[in-house]
Amino acid sequence: MGIVYQAAFRDFGVDRSVAEVEAALGETWREVARRRAAGETWGSGGGPHRFWRRFVAGTLAGLGGGDLPEGLLERLVAHFQNHTSWRVYEEVPEVLTALEARGLLLVVVSNWDASLPELLAKHELADRFHHLVVSALEGHTKPSRRIFEIALERAGVLPEEAVHVGDSYAEDYEGARNAGIRALLLDRPGRGRRGCETVRTLLDILPLIPPPGN
Repeated sequence: MGIVYQAAFRDFGVDRSVAEVEAALGETWREVARRRAAGETWGSGGGPHRFWRRFVAGTLAGLGGGDLPEGLLERLVAHFQNHTSWRVYEEVPEVLTALEARGLLLVVVSNWDASLPELLAKHELADRFHHLVVSALEGHTKPSRRIFEIALERAGVLPEEAVHVGDSYAEDYEGARNAGIRALLLDRPGRGRRGCETVRTLLDILPLIPPPGN
């Protein structure tokens, strides 16, 4: 996702590295979580469009950019809502089948807008999960503890019975651990992060997640 934002920001005059953009995105999500915890809902009175306008503007400002330029938000929205902009990693179907065969409940916990269920359906993934917990639909955003609690409630499991896998240290790894859930950090580039339980591909999680009751 950082690459997409980085390319768009560069074309509109703000040239930063992918790492810098990803850090700014993470800080904006944390600001969303802080404001929501304080009772403020980003986008109230304006719906998802207002939320994303504020989100993109905040991320751009965090990178030293000025006011949100005309056309930038529209470009990003068009990209993210087009299902052809996304590809499914080749190991995903095999991993989902293996986990389901073990009797595990599979839940998506995502910082996304209300289009995520449709996007997953177009990639033939929606029916592979038992529950979808989407920030825009729940009013809570990772790393908020509450969005993980909602996922646990939907699955009917305790924190110690769950494992969360994600590629963001702050939103996924720290967020899940703060909710009492074991976390695995998906680190495809192999950057390495001290003190984290990491995997390079989703196939790597299979030996780490036993069947229920084991």
